[in-house]
Amino acid sequence: MKQILLLCFFLFLCSTSNAERSLQRYLWANYQLYRGNLHTASRWYQELIKSHHSCHTYKGYLTFLHRSQRFADIARLTPKLKDVIKDDPDLRLICILSLKKVGQHEQAAHQLIALSQEFKNHFEIAYHATELLIDRKELHNALTIIDNFLNNAPKRNNHFVFYFLKAQLCSQLGKIKEAQENINICIEKQPHLDKVWLLFALIQEQAGSIEQAIKGYTTYFDLSSDRTGDLRKHLMELTVLHKAQQTKKSALTTQVNECVTLLHKKRFSDAFARTEYYLKRDPNDPRLRLCLIQSLLGLDKHQQVVDLLTQWSQEKPYKKEWPATLHLLLQLSVSPELLLPAFEQLIEKGVVDNQLFLYLAEMYMRTNQYRDAMHWYHKALTVIQDRCVVARICYQIARLCYEQEEYDLMQASLKRGQEADAQFAPIHNLLAYYYATKGKDLDKATMHIATALRLCPDNPHMFDTQALIWYKQGNIKQALEAWNHLAQKVPHDATMLTHCAKAHYKMGNTSEARTMLGKATSCCSYHHEQKCCAKLAEQLHEKDTA
Repeated sequence: MKQILLLCFFLFLCSTSNAERSLQRYLWANYQLYRGNLHTASRWYQELIKSHHSCHTYKGYLTFLHRSQRFADIARLTPKLKDVIKDDPDLRLICILSLKKVGQHEQAAHQLIALSQEFKNHFEIAYHATELLIDRKELHNALTIIDNFLNNAPKRNNHFVFYFLKAQLCSQLGKIKEAQENINICIEKQPHLDKVWLLFALIQEQAGSIEQAIKGYTTYFDLSSDRTGDLRKHLMELTVLHKAQQTKKSALTTQVNECVTLLHKKRFSDAFARTEYYLKRDPNDPRLRLCLIQSLLGLDKHQQVVDLLTQWSQEKPYKKEWPATLHLLLQLSVSPELLLPAFEQLIEKGVVDNQLFLYLAEMYMRTNQYRDAMHWYHKALTVIQDRCVVARICYQIARLCYEQEEYDLMQASLKRGQEADAQFAPIHNLLAYYYATKGKDLDKATMHIATALRLCPDNPHMFDTQALIWYKQGNIKQALEAWNHLAQKVPHDATMLTHCAKAHYKMGNTSEARTMLGKATSCCSYHHEQKCCAKLAEQLHEKDTA
């Protein structure tokens, strides 16, 4: 069928006038550009440029040059296209960004600021201008650009990025109330984006709202793949501090402050002894209990911590903070194998908390027991009503189905997730990944990743999928550049590092491939990541022995 369409196209091309042929060449070149066939698109654009073409065809040609990263060619064309593109903000932005790429930073900056004043409601122009001014430490001017955009552009969901930047700027300028207002708007628009919750936590902590800061950090860890320990330890310290602020009993506050001071000094044995002494006076004080937990963690007595939290989680009246703290231990590098029996015991004892199902599912995920994980995710779906949470659970189930090659079940779960929350970007990202790999439909993959990137333009996982699509389209160099950038930005993500290693291998850079694969192997947390690394290692070994 495809061959018949091509034949029809060329027959039609031969029977038309020069003007019509130029239009047809332009449409065909744009079609190849959309499909990601840059080599074929280049050939058609060259034919077009050599002919008597309309000046309007430069819109597609400049876009092609930009996608091909031929910035010097764009910079060379810019002066003679000044009148042609004067009313087209998209092309002018492409030319400005190309000037920056070829080292003409001051000229690019001057033109970008002028363009942002001329087109105040253009998303990309406002974004790049804001970034430029932030880099220059011109924070008040950056705020002006953001306000101009938000006041002039029609309201859209992807404008959350400007509320995010505004909250960040207001926080730096000491405008805490304004920062809180803007980060709250951002959360309304993008409740699933981890960095939004991290900024929310930092702003709330800056404002002295410890309870809200704890909520922000906790949500950030739920959404993020961040496994670094310092921020998680800070969350534990904040939790202790919050408990210390919840009572006005001066004697008890003094006792807690003494224990917290010892913990800050990393005198864990002394902190444990003092806390244990004070707990004999008031064994139910939650602040002292948290001090005890933190001192035991400092002494690496993980089993004792798990036993205590399991015991406290079964006390009446039930306090959900203890199972939540037990779950937090997973983020503090406590072995999931140690935590799993504790949560199973809570379920067996009849502790009623819907969150326990999700905790158990995550534990089984971490121990590569995917069938059990899926069981608890489905169990959670029977009791949880929050649509945002339902979308996240459906996404996790779909991920498990993908790994087990149950693609019909995967798509059914993603469909349910979209019905719960159509704006949950990871669902579109997973669909894009599926169509780029097992589904073998790059058009659908391109469509879904475009939606995902529109919803979460700064999410590295989305860019990883976009790079994979380029890789599948044969644009290995473009994909490799993206993965090299991601490897620096997210240095502990095994999947991204493995993709980067594959691209190096495909380009014949076996030394770089081995280096990147070594990094990926050391970062593996899940069975499917280990499997991908092992497969590439085998290919490299076969190449060595060939």
